[in-house]
This record gives sequence, C-alpha cells and structure tokens, in this order.
Amino acid sequence: MANLKATITEIGLENPLMLASGILDENGYTMKNILESGAAAVVTKSIGRSERTGYRPPIRH
Repeated sequence: MANLKATITEIGLENPLMLASGILDENGYTMKNILESGAAAVVTKSIGRSERTGYRPPIRH
C-alpha cells in the first residue's frame, strides 16, 4: 500500500483526508464516525457545551 502520510505545519497525519468545516451537521457522533471511516482529521468551526443556531443562509426562497 502507498504511503499517504502528510504533514501540515508540525501536525503529522496518516493520510491527507480531512472533513472540511460545515460539510456535515457536525457533532461528536458524526466526527467520530468520519474518523473511524478513515479520515485523518476533522476541521470544526467551534466547539461548545450547547448547540448554537448560527446565522441564516443568504438564500431567498
């Protein structure tokens, strides 16, 4: 198998696959599931004790 290790600054990763922030409705369960499925990292916007609703998208219906 090919060596896919990657380094970002000083952080070593087993492969270059990362879940980008905002792609899924991220929570602890989905982040763990993505990591167990083979992604080397998960990028989050923020982490807190309670859910925040955020901003409405700038799309008119």
